[in-house]
Amino acid sequence: MRPHHPSLRWAGVLVGLLLLAAVPGYAQQVPAGMRGQRAIVERGGWIRVLIASEQREVTIGVPSAFIVRSGDAEIARSQANAIVKCVARGGNLDLSMDGRALGRHAEAWIVPVRPGPDGEGFVLEGRKDRRFRGSCRLVRSGETVRIINEIQLDDYLKGVLPAEIGGDAPLEALKAQAICARSEVVHKIIRPPHDSDGYDLCAGVHCMAYKGMTLETAAANDAVDATLGMVLVAGGEVLDAVYHNVCGGITAPAEDVWDSRPKVALETVLDTDRPRMPPDLSTDAALLRFFESGGSDYFCYPASAGYPAYARKYFRWEKTLSAEQLARACGVGPVTDIRVIERRPSGRVRKLEVTGTGGRRIIEKELPIRQMFDLWSGLFVLRTSKSAGRVASATFIGAGNGHGVGLCQQGARVMAARGYKADAILSHYYRGAQIRRIYRP
Repeated sequence: MRPHHPSLRWAGVLVGLLLLAAVPGYAQQVPAGMRGQRAIVERGGWIRVLIASEQREVTIGVPSAFIVRSGDAEIARSQANAIVKCVARGGNLDLSMDGRALGRHAEAWIVPVRPGPDGEGFVLEGRKDRRFRGSCRLVRSGETVRIINEIQLDDYLKGVLPAEIGGDAPLEALKAQAICARSEVVHKIIRPPHDSDGYDLCAGVHCMAYKGMTLETAAANDAVDATLGMVLVAGGEVLDAVYHNVCGGITAPAEDVWDSRPKVALETVLDTDRPRMPPDLSTDAALLRFFESGGSDYFCYPASAGYPAYARKYFRWEKTLSAEQLARACGVGPVTDIRVIERRPSGRVRKLEVTGTGGRRIIEKELPIRQMFDLWSGLFVLRTSKSAGRVASATFIGAGNGHGVGLCQQGARVMAARGYKADAILSHYYRGAQIRRIYRP
């Protein structure tokens, strides 16, 4: 990927790294965390985000002057307000601009001449939430088109914050979200999760929810600008500072949720300002006591000032599945038994066993368990009722929304509403991490 519009903010960082690289032994002296800084700086700050795929036909509007390129060749240029149409046909992309044919190509870039801070970029016509900063890359994928947004990291974050924590969140919560989201991207850019597919990140919750310019707010943009270049560093590395919606009163360490070694700053945190050790919630009884303890002192308690109405249902919840729903979800025929066989100290279910007339399954890890039963989190206690030797219903008594690791977004909103600054919010959820600026204008 080439940076189409070099940014001055990266020039000084590049020079600094080049000078350091000339120092004998520099490669050995640099902390491991510099890998993330090098990775983003070598790109000039550009990342690749898939914003649409499996499209037969795409129409792109560009409000400002732009260039259409294929490879290194310029194939068209327009002053403003032109429409580029792309149709996947016969293993190629048929391109036209305002009705004028531009030929057949394997891929193409639509590059605004002056993308700049004014936000001029491009629009995916006929789709909601589809105005984007940066440039548009069209790539053939079989008989369809992939649309990849090539964009500066900080401009990307302006489209992430409103989709993730909400553009109406208090400024300090938005700043905390900007820092941890930037950290996660920089960490992942070392080995982009979708690099083999020709882009770095997707625009869904698998990576980060990203909606482009349509949802941008002045407050979220100010938060990104105010934290320019700031990331979290822990253990000598840029932290993979993951986050989630509602922790339910307690966060999870990385190893409770994923195939991961224990990680500095991704540890269990009790979501309160009271100095208490997190309880051991590895048994059903302990977790039920935790649920029933009230939790009004937790930051993500839904009656707290500043708590958005849509998220209140996540703090404590129940879901009941019938025998028929269980059979469809589990794929082992009518279910005769379902039980938790491993629960971690943070309360998250790690292994669940299902037995049916057609066999037995063990479901491991938080996300597959959540997905199988369409649950809001893996923090739950399971209760069943049986009839004639079969499970008649299963009730999941749960708390929280999301994987539970790192920053609790609703807790961060409440902390900010109570006057906590971004650094205090991040210190609460990422114990032992420090804020560092890895690039600046």
